[in-house]
Amino acid sequence: MSTGGGRRRSPAGRRSAGGGRDLAPPTEHRRGRGAPRRSRSSGAGAGLSLPTVTLSPRAVLRAAILLLEVVCLFVLVNQPVFASTQVEVSGAKHLSRQHILDRAGLSPGTSIFLVSTSAAQSELAGDPYVRSATVRTQLPNQVRIEVTEWEPLALVTRGNARYLLNEQGNVLTATTDVGLGRNPGQPRVPITEEDTAALAPGQSAINSRLVVDLDQMQSTFPSAYGLTVARFVIQSGGQLVVETTGGPRILFGQMVTPEQIDSLDAKLAALKSLSSQVDLGHSNLDYVTLENPNAPATHSIPSPSPSPKPSASPTKKP
Repeated sequence: MSTGGGRRRSPAGRRSAGGGRDLAPPTEHRRGRGAPRRSRSSGAGAGLSLPTVTLSPRAVLRAAILLLEVVCLFVLVNQPVFASTQVEVSGAKHLSRQHILDRAGLSPGTSIFLVSTSAAQSELAGDPYVRSATVRTQLPNQVRIEVTEWEPLALVTRGNARYLLNEQGNVLTATTDVGLGRNPGQPRVPITEEDTAALAPGQSAINSRLVVDLDQMQSTFPSAYGLTVARFVIQSGGQLVVETTGGPRILFGQMVTPEQIDSLDAKLAALKSLSSQVDLGHSNLDYVTLENPNAPATHSIPSPSPSPKPSASPTKKP
């Protein structure tokens, strides 16, 4: 019995036009016209095919030529005729030939084509003693190294250690047996620092302007002020004291900033004016203070206290 237009048949109850049951599941979305059909094959990667790479004869020929060039280049570079057997080192006074070669990274027999001149120059420039360096190669087997070295200017004493400094105030090396002098290779400015911390080669120890000024002061003191410099002392805080031979100590005050170093001119002018009034080399002055160049002060050596007279010993009775 049907109500309201009859009972709706379930999809399972559909029958085909021939009277049999239609077992195909219902299609929710109909495929539009012209849409590609899905493959019914199962399994991952089904229907995929790998591309086939085929090298053309021209590509194979190019690869073979490139390989041949690499082999020929390797053989050419390693020919004995191009081994760097003639190495010339010039300009070295303080550094040994072997030290320069090691620093430049040049091994005996290295192919001249494998020598990097820029890298060798950079390594040599990193040595504290090297001011400048030039490295050149020349076929078939020559390497030329030209170096310009710093000369030691000052000998700095810190505690029990001594160091050579160049005119920039940088440490060249630690030393034990070098002496002062005016000969090439000898430092001529003696400096003692109260700081006892160790210094490393290449480290900046003293302001470069101050080092040059101290060198000039040492050479001009005898003629300008009648005094001979025994040594320069840099106390804690950068206080500069000049100790003279047979004369007074000269106290210049702190010499750290550029402005303080600039004040040396005015202080030396004050010392010059004082030396025109007092024979500093033959005076009884203990020290001269130039911290205020407009009012230099002097301090005399204290007079020794008179020794007490010995008391008369009592006469022994017989």
